[in-house]
Amino acid sequence: MKSLNELRVRQLDEALDGFREIRKTATPRKGWIREIREALRMTAAQLGKRIAISQPAISQLEESEADGTITLNTLRKAARGLGGELIYAIVPSTTLDEMLRVQIHRAARERLDRTTHTMSLEDQTVPITESERQFEELVAELTDNPPRNLWN
Repeated sequence: MKSLNELRVRQLDEALDGFREIRKTATPRKGWIREIREALRMTAAQLGKRIAISQPAISQLEESEADGTITLNTLRKAARGLGGELIYAIVPSTTLDEMLRVQIHRAARERLDRTTHTMSLEDQTVPITESERQFEELVAELTDNPPRNLWN
């Protein structure tokens, strides 16, 4: 199963690569719908006619986009009316692989810190080299078999 999940993570990361550049593009202050509509020299009434809603409803739709309260279905409808399509994605700030790696390291460190603390209370400290070896082994174990509570 490990290789199946690794493949899934790699495929998702590859699919998201194209969106990482887009993330750097600032959303127009008045929203994409209005910006594109005006660039096409299309009036709100004309867009309304194309998607079967009134001109005042278009104004409200553009406001809701600018406010961030528009629904995906409404965005999709407006995009079609503008001769385009809505492309939707959640783009993590790093790769999924990197996010997993960092979280696994964090979980391994927390586990070892608890054990180290308990052992130090019992006056049973472990040399740093042994501690690091245990850390690497635990990282490998968690990588191969991530626990359900990895993100707790």
